[in-house]
Amino acid sequence: MSDYLNPIIKAGLQIIKFQEPKPTEEAIQQIPRFHLRKALSAFLLIVKAIKSAMA
Repeated sequence: MSDYLNPIIKAGLQIIKFQEPKPTEEAIQQIPRFHLRKALSAFLLIVKAIKSAMA
């Protein structure tokens, strides 16, 4: 995650929220390979950042 989050910080942005959604059981039933994603790690990272007042 540092490969994604550190450049945001270096750009002078303040991270205010991040999420790593995981597949639901329904999604796993529809696409069985998602089972591995749920067990190992998230397959999507959502980051919300704002311009820092200090930048």
